[in-house]
Amino acid sequence: MSHMSAAASSTYGHASPRDEFAATRPHHLSVVDTEAADSPLSPREAEVVALIQRGLSNLEITHELYLSLNTVKSHIRSAYRKMGVTTRAQAVIWCFTHPL
Repeated sequence: MSHMSAAASSTYGHASPRDEFAATRPHHLSVVDTEAADSPLSPREAEVVALIQRGLSNLEITHELYLSLNTVKSHIRSAYRKMGVTTRAQAVIWCFTHPL
């Protein structure tokens, strides 16, 4: 349990539903690697991730930003590493808890 969760638990006498969910979620569904999440995204990485959040494919992102497919993939890899995620779905979830 994190420091904040422990404080909330001791203050309110129980764990929040979010803490209970996190405790029962299989490890492979973990959304954020907290160590990696400390690294800020570059402006271009944030732009690419925002387009992923909107549901665009890599090819659609290339057309939207006038970039090559390899460049888009490179930005995605770099952003995922900084975000501590490995899938598009995890990246979208990350966006809801970390404003771009």
